[in-house]
Amino acid sequence: MDSAVNRQALPVEAFRTRLRDHHLACGAPPYRSVVEVARRLPELYPDALKDRTLPRLSVATISAILTGQRVGLPDPEWVAAFVLACQRRAFETCVLVSDPGPEVLPRWMDWYRQAQAEMRSVGMREHFTHPLADDSQHL
Repeated sequence: MDSAVNRQALPVEAFRTRLRDHHLACGAPPYRSVVEVARRLPELYPDALKDRTLPRLSVATISAILTGQRVGLPDPEWVAAFVLACQRRAFETCVLVSDPGPEVLPRWMDWYRQAQAEMRSVGMREHFTHPLADDSQHL
């Protein structure tokens, strides 16, 4: 593979690695359980999520994003839903002793913007992953 292509892929791969590491740090919950928890996020964090519309997660999309089958960065709202659902599942199964909740989202959005900036700095067109059909519905 051309080294320019490798440099362009680095920001996306680094962010994808961060998502995979988060999933692992949360005890690697089955994707299906992450999807189930994601459906309850508005009830779990009503005040913090009142101004956000989180997409529905799907097993297929989680797998495609984490394995690199999807090109580009996932939507930032998808990232928020995935991060919160993994953490909450980890808390519910005693992998985490407390649920950090939405307080972690600003840090994740900073990492997201950093990946976007790095993509622009290497001349990569911002190419974002489009939701699959089953992710097009919002919570």
